[in-house]
Amino acid sequence: MKPCFRAGQVKDAVRLSAGGDTRLLRVKSARGITQIAAAAKLPAPTLSGNSATYTDAYGKGIDLVLEVTPAGIRQKTVIRQRPIRQPTFRVALDPGDGLKYRNRSGRAEVFDGGDKKVAELTPALILDAAATASLAAGKISAVETELDGTELIHKPDMTLLADPATTYPVTLVSNPTPWYGAGFPTDTFVSNDSRFTMGSGQQYMDSLLAGRNNFDGASSYYIYRSYLKYDLSNAPWYGRPIINADVRPWNYITTHCGGDENTPKMVVRRVTSDWSLSSSSSVSLRWDRQPSVTTTGEEVKGGGVGRIRKANGSYVYCSQLSQELYYSIEDIVQAWADGEPNYGLQIASYGDTGGTSNFREFLSTEWAGVDGRGPVLFVEYDTPQEPEAIVYSYEGPELTEPPSYTEALAMQIETVPEDLDPSPVTVEDLRARMESAANRDAATIVGADELPPAEPQPDTTPPSVIETVPAANSADAPTATIVQATFSETVSGAQLTLKDAAGNPVPGTASTEQSGQLISFTPAQALAANTAYSAEVSGATDSSGNSMSAPYTWTFTTVSAAPCTALAWDAQTDYWWGDQVSHNGHLWVVGQEWADPGDEPGVHPAWQDLGPCDGSTPVRAIRTRPAEPRQAPSAAAATEPEEFSYKRVWFNDCIAESHIWHHVNTFNWCYTHYYGITLYDKTSKVPLGWLQFRATTLIHTRIGSQNSFRAFRDDEASLNTEIDVRMQISSLKRAGLTSGVELVVSLHRAGSPTPRQCDLYGPNEHHRSGSIEDWIAYDRADFTAVSAMDSSLGSVQVGTCTLSPKLTVRSRYGSESFWLYRDDPPVVRCDEVPYMSQHLGGCIVPSPSPRTMAYDTTSASHAGVALHIQKAFNDAGNTTPQQSGKEVPGNLAANIYSFRHKPLHRVDTESAIAEQTEDIVEATCAPLPPVAGADCDEYPFHSSYEGAGRVYKTGALTNNFSVQRVNLNQNRSAGTSLNWFYWRYRVLYDDPFWNIIMTNGVMPKFE
Repeated sequence: MKPCFRAGQVKDAVRLSAGGDTRLLRVKSARGITQIAAAAKLPAPTLSGNSATYTDAYGKGIDLVLEVTPAGIRQKTVIRQRPIRQPTFRVALDPGDGLKYRNRSGRAEVFDGGDKKVAELTPALILDAAATASLAAGKISAVETELDGTELIHKPDMTLLADPATTYPVTLVSNPTPWYGAGFPTDTFVSNDSRFTMGSGQQYMDSLLAGRNNFDGASSYYIYRSYLKYDLSNAPWYGRPIINADVRPWNYITTHCGGDENTPKMVVRRVTSDWSLSSSSSVSLRWDRQPSVTTTGEEVKGGGVGRIRKANGSYVYCSQLSQELYYSIEDIVQAWADGEPNYGLQIASYGDTGGTSNFREFLSTEWAGVDGRGPVLFVEYDTPQEPEAIVYSYEGPELTEPPSYTEALAMQIETVPEDLDPSPVTVEDLRARMESAANRDAATIVGADELPPAEPQPDTTPPSVIETVPAANSADAPTATIVQATFSETVSGAQLTLKDAAGNPVPGTASTEQSGQLISFTPAQALAANTAYSAEVSGATDSSGNSMSAPYTWTFTTVSAAPCTALAWDAQTDYWWGDQVSHNGHLWVVGQEWADPGDEPGVHPAWQDLGPCDGSTPVRAIRTRPAEPRQAPSAAAATEPEEFSYKRVWFNDCIAESHIWHHVNTFNWCYTHYYGITLYDKTSKVPLGWLQFRATTLIHTRIGSQNSFRAFRDDEASLNTEIDVRMQISSLKRAGLTSGVELVVSLHRAGSPTPRQCDLYGPNEHHRSGSIEDWIAYDRADFTAVSAMDSSLGSVQVGTCTLSPKLTVRSRYGSESFWLYRDDPPVVRCDEVPYMSQHLGGCIVPSPSPRTMAYDTTSASHAGVALHIQKAFNDAGNTTPQQSGKEVPGNLAANIYSFRHKPLHRVDTESAIAEQTEDIVEATCAPLPPVAGADCDEYPFHSSYEGAGRVYKTGALTNNFSVQRVNLNQNRSAGTSLNWFYWRYRVLYDDPFWNIIMTNGVMPKFE
């Protein structure tokens, strides 16, 4: 075991390997764990303050340095001696899930899965020793970043490296990866000095330059302006009087020593237009495209400390050493507190377009040393009475201004604790809810002609292996490979073993992926290099009981051992967690703690030895399910089905049907409403702040395929019991005190009969939080729930997942949480019952969407059956058996309070109830005159509890049924369609369902 070290001055847990292994860095934060690894073993690092140096990591005389800064973790390559040939540094890329790289316009860019650009890889910089001491004094060159497949290539300028005037060591500052965090750094500078015209080029430097300087006559005059933008989204002083406010940059190089009255003036101004450090942005900061500023509230002040650089490169030291300079900016901060947008600050020389040298060099937020810090913003504010917050909801025309206090009270909704979860709903309770079909507008009506016309045939094809990893006979398998085999269909009982060339079993663990089509074997340790291995898969059985005809075997060979000098580093990663903030009620500071960072909880000075690490190598997580034997269905191979659609409901559909409240069908649920929160003065009831938005939630479910848990005619990556929950925050409006507001959408859930029937995973796990600006930039949050069908359910294999979407509005005045549904939360039912033979499992939203089978009196395939049911619905007394006042149930169009509207309930056709129904129907049909080519049809169906007039639950037999001779082929076609209706729409035994009769595709009027 190797010891690890922990980095200080950051709130996230940063662990660094002490060498001898390949794991370079591990960062654990609220967003998860990110790791950087090397392809070969590292030397032991030399630790100093918040930096770690790996000597000769890139070869003799070339070190790798990691610095933990207040803004993130930065990687540098230090070239200690002049190279004799062009050096090339290749950086292996691993952007993470959902990200990809592209080369566009000669520049490497990072995209998400939806082709939205997340970041661009700006050129790296190379600085000589003089530039490291004083940024404006030495040699600096950009190092273009090229993309070669999955590697970034840095080729420093050999002209600069070979120049005798270049002072060593030379430092290559690599491009960080801002897509791992909250965005770009908050400070930079621009200049008419040709080296510094682009703001993005200086965003990762240690220094900020401001003023006018000819460097003691060594050059013509250059003008430098610094720009700072603090994260004020959670500042507590919005809407409050500002008593005192300072920005405090750390000055270490100046052109004049002395106090305010004895030195030329610098000026701090409020920036009044947007700017960006993305070179592709329309407001990208450049010398020729600077944002506007205002002189209102500006602070003009002299003062200079540290040292003065002379033309010969020497320094004259001031009597006051480097320290913070205080610039009072109460009026600027008061403008922000009163609602002016925060575009940051500009620091410049006062009257910098003329005059003599007046220059300051400050430390930036990238500074990683211990003898200074980046610029700090200090604010002292008053604490007036807290306002009253009212949360409201409504559906109707969009409000364009805050509601009055009385109006808000009329729309006020109940709030709930932020951590409150719903209560689980049992399968039995959910089935009781299905009994009501009051919401007929949202019924799932399935036409018989939309379903397959033929009965399925039995499946007799055994499963087979269709793909392996590594590929058969491959000679370049990685030593850290995970051996995998993919089957042609879902299987259980599969085994995968691995043996070396001598036939010895390789220790490891086998697991089956949740789809049941992928089995993996993870060796307990890395495989030997340049060694032949053989893998064997056996024992796989499909859901119809067909077993593999013989074991499947393949061989592969691992790669030769890589030479120790072939080093390739994973891309360095910056973790932008924003500026460190502390406040005690009315004092507020944003910036880097430096005097005694150990005093702040969670912040640690320098590096700490944490003892042995676990040494494990990260591997891709695989969700697994036990390989359990399944009961073989009687038939599991179907003829080609007819067209099928989930009839997906999307955000615009839901908003268009918002009057329905819960727009729902069997595979879709949605809810949309306007929500708002208004802050009122407790005395005058005048609105002080207002935020309003539309929140829309969608739930999408699916069914499995014929021989696979993979989704049927849906995203192939989805499984049968996965539930997609998509949430959108749109139509945002705000006024007054809304700065610092955070919106959190979360998904709370409860599974039944166990919590495993409602697990969550996915890109947002169980919540997404963000500022108003974050939600405007991207208005979605996506969640995935999965209902586990495993041994915890026994033989039933049915469970429910209650999903309660919630929205929380957080502000400095507290937080308010409320549910995003009306009355009851949506409940999804999932199953993998073996008698649903044509689709292996699935999930539905059964309530309040009555599942309804529709027959058409003009259909060529089942018109006779439709006409029979229509007569039973409309003229039951004149059907066989004849009885005055007779009524038959199952009619969706009937009055919802009548017996005729009561549902039918499915039963097992092999059950005693179905056998009794068959006997009664045959006896009732026997007296009817025979008709050539006709069959005896009954309604309610033989497969329903209500067949033969049986009363649901009591079992009492009545004459509330009808028999009639109809065309044999039409009768059988209608029965086949009914079976497909059961399979596809997950009508389980004892589930309620309805029927409706159409003519020429026209629905009857609801009574």
